[in-house]
Amino acid sequence: MQHIKETRQEDTLGTVDTDWVESKQRQVAAETERLELELKGYKNNLIKESIRVSAPQAYNSKATDSNPPDGQRRSRRLLLRNR
Repeated sequence: MQHIKETRQEDTLGTVDTDWVESKQRQVAAETERLELELKGYKNNLIKESIRVSAPQAYNSKATDSNPPDGQRRSRRLLLRNR
């Protein structure tokens, strides 16, 4: 039993490798930042696409309320500008 206790105290596998822990923490922080920036880009693109899709619908509804040719011209201009 004494031999086992001595081995455990000398065993280097039981110690914490602080260099490795710090390295992993930096890697995780960098990956988290990268993923957050990517998510932000996806959100911005989704908002832009939503505006692009809904704007012609808004112009078309205004066109039926007032002057149809004028509303259609605005819709066409908006669609061509967003391509």
